Amino acid sequence: MNPVQRLCAAAVLSLMGAGSAMAGTQNLGVVTEAGKSFSSTVASSGSFTDYYTFSLGSTSGGATGGLMDSAASFFYSGVDVTSLALRVLGGSTILSTDTTPENFTFSGLTTGVTYQLAVTGVGLPDSSAVKLNGTYQGNIKAVAAPVASPAPEASDLALTALGLAGVAFWARRRQA
Repeated sequence: MNPVQRLCAAAVLSLMGAGSAMAGTQNLGVVTEAGKSFSSTVASSGSFTDYYTFSLGSTSGGATGGLMDSAASFFYSGVDVTSLALRVLGGSTILSTDTTPENFTFSGLTTGVTYQLAVTGVGLPDSSAVKLNGTYQGNIKAVAAPVASPAPEASDLALTALGLAGVAFWARRRQA
């Protein structure tokens, strides 16, 4: 490959890496306890925000998951995901923000509602002539809503019986 061809190839790769490869919003569908995966390719420099929509399965009360970044090169990390924001699709109020994308949790979510997850970060500059793009991969899964116990625990019953026995002893002693 002659120097002109190398320069042209580097220019084409650089232009290809000028923006995030993901455009618009990706719909993940219904997220259950089995989970759903998502990923995006991010340009080698500049900030980005990617959007994912989802709704929760019938037994859900929240969502949990994690993100991991990777790149085409062992020496280049490629992506720094800085935060996740969750809102109801079409709404302007952010329900929750998480700045620990490696391990995130959103609680208090309801079924039948479509949520929008915004993944924000920056593509890290690549000093090589190739200008590699980075990628991130994530997984989100539904978490079952906690179920209130319909019957008192055995320890609660024992403590109640002990309390009643103490009141009976005190009342009987007072009569004497």
